[in-house]
Amino acid sequence: MEDSLNARDGHLLPGRAEGVVDFAYGRQYARTGLPLRDRYLATIAALTALGGQTRPQLMVNIAGGRKADCQKM
Repeated sequence: MEDSLNARDGHLLPGRAEGVVDFAYGRQYARTGLPLRDRYLATIAALTALGGQTRPQLMVNIAGGRKADCQKM
């Protein structure tokens, strides 16, 4: 995800991709209250509902969800 953000607008906003990934996947996914697996399921559902423009994020979250045992449902 960071690579696609840098490729798209890294020349205009240096460091943006790192900040987005750090905030979304570092701080938000590390919070307590909801199991990681459920966070991924909710994110995948929302990105799917939003449609085709979310394909890069959807692919990242599907890969993360597989690591978080989402396939064992």
